[in-house]
Amino acid sequence: MRIRLCVEFKDGSPAQEHMLENRAAFTIGRSNSDLTLSDPSCSRSHAVILQLGEAKIQIRDLQSRNGTFLNGKRISESPISEGDEIHIGDCIIRIMEIELESQSWTQATEEGGNAKINPPPLVEKVVVLNSWPDQYRAGKEAELEKFVDQFSEDQIKRA
Repeated sequence: MRIRLCVEFKDGSPAQEHMLENRAAFTIGRSNSDLTLSDPSCSRSHAVILQLGEAKIQIRDLQSRNGTFLNGKRISESPISEGDEIHIGDCIIRIMEIELESQSWTQATEEGGNAKINPPPLVEKVVVLNSWPDQYRAGKEAELEKFVDQFSEDQIKRA
């Protein structure tokens, strides 16, 4: 996924353009984030932008104290698209451009070629959980293991 953002500050500081690329998830926060906002009303780990499948991208609030707002509405998670405005503290993040990466899988055909298929939903969920920062995966290990086990059982049944 590749996202071009423009960050504007309510204090009149010059706007900054950022390019986030080559990840399935981008963190936004005051420190140790892909997009760091030096705003005291922004939590250390405030929100995350995730690619879910080939055509879906969303923002998720990470239980921040002051909330995440999308186009003026407070959200816990919501799909986003080009032109949307994300408000975090005194910052306005404008989504200028989104380029999603293909997450297609291939499967061998009887003719010896490859056919494009969609990943099983379990695999997609495992990929998303694995792309989260460590502190947000904590407590999800059992869920992740359950999905991996279920996927393995489904594959064994098909063989």
